[in-house]
Amino acid sequence: VNTRALINVPVSISYNPSTPLTPAELSTFVPVTLQAGSQTLTQSVSIANLVANGGSMTLPFNVTFQPIDVGLKTLIATVNAGQQFTESNFANNSTQLEVHVVNNKYKILKEVRIGQLLYNESALENPINIEPNNSNICSKNKIDPLALVNLKCVKTNALGFDEPVEDCVIKAQLSLNENAYPHEHRVPDPKTGIIPHDPSTRPKGTLTPNSSSQFLAIPLNGRNITYTASEFAGIYHIDFHAIDPEGQPIDVESIQFRTKIKENLIPLDSLQEFLNIVNVFKHPEDGYFATSVMISKLRDAFTSYFAALSLVPNILPSAITPINSEATSLSWGGRFDVAGNWTGSHNCHREGEEMDISLSNFNGAFGGKKRELLNESLIDDDIFYYPVSYESPNPTPTDPAVTHWHIRLRK
Repeated sequence: VNTRALINVPVSISYNPSTPLTPAELSTFVPVTLQAGSQTLTQSVSIANLVANGGSMTLPFNVTFQPIDVGLKTLIATVNAGQQFTESNFANNSTQLEVHVVNNKYKILKEVRIGQLLYNESALENPINIEPNNSNICSKNKIDPLALVNLKCVKTNALGFDEPVEDCVIKAQLSLNENAYPHEHRVPDPKTGIIPHDPSTRPKGTLTPNSSSQFLAIPLNGRNITYTASEFAGIYHIDFHAIDPEGQPIDVESIQFRTKIKENLIPLDSLQEFLNIVNVFKHPEDGYFATSVMISKLRDAFTSYFAALSLVPNILPSAITPINSEATSLSWGGRFDVAGNWTGSHNCHREGEEMDISLSNFNGAFGGKKRELLNESLIDDDIFYYPVSYESPNPTPTDPAVTHWHIRLRK
């Protein structure tokens, strides 16, 4: 419902006496009240009229909400018959209805542009897609995802048309819908054993200009705010607090961004015969997702590797063990903080096209041969390459303490 508008609220009441009414009872009036925000409205209903209408009547209440009432309000209707009658059941003497009060004399019109895509007010009712920020790392597809948000303040004139106005002000700040994509951490504290997962510290992206602590004026041609997406996938909101020229709040719906890479990644379950996933316990049920092409190419490479390994003279079956992987990407892509602290580590594992291969089971008498055959299978036909020199079979600087190889799908 809108502020300053006259709202008709019909309240229906009914009466079912267990015994015939006396003339004195028929002349009784019973009060009916409607609590609407800060307003309390009262009417009296004649029992004689109620009986004449078959025991039921509807009373009209007129309510006008003020700008100060913006937000969720509860209407409570009550019939108070206790002083005139004894009831066997008075639990049904009250009922309520929740309404959302909005100040539509003034309103904020929103528009969002991401690249060539333009989202108007109706399109913003649902989350809009934006890719995670990966402009500063080793991604093949460097993306600096920006959303240009334009905000206009308008006033509805007597003819029902919106006219741009000045002197509205607005604040904007970022929030997180953690339930949509939890990105949970399991990093037990060595002293207490407590898992210090704190979603409030998750980087949510940035707003320019930053108006979380001060109001920005909205000129006639609108106010532009630029949102730079977070490196971490998830659902993020821009929440607004707007004030109209009369100093009253304006109800403004949040803008929701679904921060996720474009391609839907799938788990590595189909590679279980070749692969063990290790060191992803800090991100429960996540961290082992890849593109369909990546999984297909890995299957080809691993099939070739195990076929070649089985032909090595004198190799024992016990030496032919699955490959240990230290993860690929998170299910929505974006930054993979393998240490569970929102910073560092796994910077390049963002698009489902990279994998860390642990060298933990490439030791012993056949360790060198196993590394040689796996390397040949991975780089065969120029399918994979090693984007990080110190995480490769030929590290630079020479002979560092290489614990894993970092492979990337070549396009």
